Order: sequence, then C-alpha cells, then structure tokens
Amino acid sequence: MHVESARVLVPAATGLALRNVLRTDLPLELGRRGLEPVFLVPGALAARLREEDLRAPGVVDVLPEARHHAGEVALRDLAFSVVQRRHALATIEIRRQLAARGRPRRPLKERVAPLLGSSWTLYHVVDGVRRTLYRAPEMQAVLDRCRPAAVFANNVFHPAEAALLRRAQRAHVPTVGMVHSWDNPSNKGQLPARPDRLLVWGDVMRAEMRDYFRFPDARIECVGTPQFDVYARPLATTRADLLAHYGFAPGTRLVLYATGSPGHCPWEPDYARRLLALVRSEHGRGPLGLVVRLHPRDRAERYAHLASAAELRLETAGRADDEMDDRFNPTADDHAHFAALIRHADVVVNLASTVALDAAANDRPIVHVRYDVEPGRAYLDSVERLFDYTHTARLLACGASEVARSPEELDAAVLRCLDDPARHHAARRALAAQEGFDGTGRSAERIADVVARVARRSAG
Repeated sequence: MHVESARVLVPAATGLALRNVLRTDLPLELGRRGLEPVFLVPGALAARLREEDLRAPGVVDVLPEARHHAGEVALRDLAFSVVQRRHALATIEIRRQLAARGRPRRPLKERVAPLLGSSWTLYHVVDGVRRTLYRAPEMQAVLDRCRPAAVFANNVFHPAEAALLRRAQRAHVPTVGMVHSWDNPSNKGQLPARPDRLLVWGDVMRAEMRDYFRFPDARIECVGTPQFDVYARPLATTRADLLAHYGFAPGTRLVLYATGSPGHCPWEPDYARRLLALVRSEHGRGPLGLVVRLHPRDRAERYAHLASAAELRLETAGRADDEMDDRFNPTADDHAHFAALIRHADVVVNLASTVALDAAANDRPIVHVRYDVEPGRAYLDSVERLFDYTHTARLLACGASEVARSPEELDAAVLRCLDDPARHHAARRALAAQEGFDGTGRSAERIADVVARVARRSAG
C-alpha cells in the first residue's frame, strides 16, 4: 500500500479516548514531529467535529463500525480462560458471576474451556486462530483512503480500535497501541489486538500486560498517561476563579463528590445527601460547598431532589453525546475545568474510581465510601464487591485514602481531611508514582516519540 508518510490514524471510539488524544497535548506533539494525526470517530460525530475549532493539528474522519462475530468472542473467551486459571483475577471472577445471573448456560464453552487448563501453548494457539480468522475487513476502506504511515490506538482493548490495529497489521502498517486505563488489564478479558509497540502507564501495568497476556516485554514502553500531563503544570483557573464559577463565597472549602457508573451502586444519591447535610452543618469548618460531579453515564435526575440546595452544585462530566460508547464528548474546556476542580478541591470523595488517581496526582485528600445504605445485601449487590476488584485492592493497599464504612465514618473521614490535608501525603505520592504519574507532564511527548519512531520506519 502506498503511504502518505506524515499521516497517523488515531481512532477514538469513546469519549474518554477522545479526551486522552484530542484534548491533551498529543496532537501538538505529533505535529511537532512532522506527523498529521487523522482522528477517527464514530459516524455523525465526525461531521460535527469538523465544524469545531479543534485547537490542535490534524483532521477528522469516520471510524468504521466494528463487526462483532460470535466465533471471535468465543475464541477470545476460551483464550482468556487460560489467563484466569493462572492468575484468578478477582475482577473477572466477580464480573463473571454478575453476568451469569439470569443468563442461559453456555455448555460448549463450559466443556471446552477446562480442556485448555493453564497452558500458555494452547492460549497462543487459540488466540492465534482468532486473530488469523477475524482480521476486520471493514477497516480496510479507511486505510486505503488515508494511507497512513502508522496507527496509534489509545484504547487497545476497545473492539473498534483493536479491529483497526489488526487490519493495519495485515496491510503492513506499523501499529502502536496503548492501555487506556489502570483497570483495563485486570477487567477487560482477552487482549483483542497485539500491536507492534504497546504503551502502558507504568511498571505495574507493564507487569500485568506481560504476565496476564504474555505480551513481549521488549515491545512494551512506559509513557504515563496524557490526560494527567495537565496536573504537572500551573493552571489558568485560580481557586478564586473556581469559587466564583460556582457562586460560592470567597474562602469556601470544597468537598467534591465524584459519582461512579450508575450500574455500580444504587445509593450514590444517598451518599450525596449525607455529604450535603455535613456541609450544611459545617462543624466549625465553614463555609463549605459541595460539588457533585456526575459520571458520564450517570443521570442528573437521580439527584434532582438535591439540586436546589444553596450549598450544592450539580454538574455533568462534560458535553454529552450519544454517538460515543460512553455518551461522553468532552471539550478542551471541559478537560481544563476538571483539572481545576481536582486541583482546588479540599476533599475528593468517591467509591473507588480513577478519580482517586486524579486526586493523588494533585495530592488532594481522598475518601472512599464503602457501605450499603440497605444492610444485608448479597455480596454481588453490595458495594463490597467493588473494593475486591484487583485494581481497587491495589489502590487500598497503598493506604493513601480514608475508607468510610458507615454514614458516621463518612462524616468523620471528611472532617479529618479538612483538618489535616497532609494526612496520607506520602502515600498519595506513592500511589500516583505507582500508577505511572511522575510529575513531569511529558506523557504526550513520550507517546509522540514512539509513534514518530514507528512511522519513520514505515516511511523509510
């Protein structure tokens, strides 16, 4: 295939991927290295983004919809059964039990999977058959149209981005894939593509990809994650600016409650109500303000009964968009606003989500809510299961946060953080470093260096 040497395809199938590649320094860094990024996004979104000021080098094109094949899914699951037998990942087991409730049994898969045992040889055979049979021909048109020197996929586990990687490899286009989030290696199941170079946040993720998926260590590079680069720099938005934005009085201390996906826990409105009562009472720490920031999939109507409170501000995670898998299409201003909110929050409260890493990278006190509003729930219906996830257990082991196991403990934990924000300071720094944040703000540069290196090899 003839190559347009400057072009790099950058698929973004989700809003979070779009944030990581389009709303960070990555387009600028690619441009500085003589590369033209072509951002591939779903359907109608491409037309809308073309009309926007992207504030970045590059053009927008359509990401073809990936075709889902039952045979590929079956082979993928069989291969991953080997990984699960070798490592017994808690997240996968919990999610398997959740999915099995009310689902018909799959006797063929249940009979075949045990035959694979924990053999890496059989793992590679099954995975090799899968990748040989299912090579994503639906992605060929975009390769023919753009003739890229390389493909960079921010989310190597996403079906559409992985499909593009596989098709590019068939066309002998160099590929770079990245692990999109800290929880992906332990919760996504089988790796759907094996790019030429794999980028990870840090050494923990490197070990996971090597051990769980037998990805060659020599082809893995630690680069951090670009959406955290902003945390290493001074922000344009001051604390006074942020308080004025919310309409809070000068000197107000901010309690941020970042919600999770509504499928994880039904009681987040109850947690928000408890925090509102705490903020109103002040306990001699006032004035206090509560910002409830919704997960992209969360719904504002769940919190409608709280929205009129003078001490509370309810906000979405950014621009919503049904074209994206996660209904999220953040603007550059959305990303900058979230960075300011995390930086200036006095306490960050959440279940046990990636927001804890954002807080740790900014050395902000963290509180996890770990109790059921309705006691006696079965384990799979309890928030307890979330804290047994593989990545969450690693988070808690750092000792970087307060953990509230009751409403009274939630009150006490928030007040302790307000009184002693340096509490757990060293552990927060250790957590951020463990997960790949080194404080340099150069992740986008490192990614662009790798992409430029493989693109030059293609052009040469």
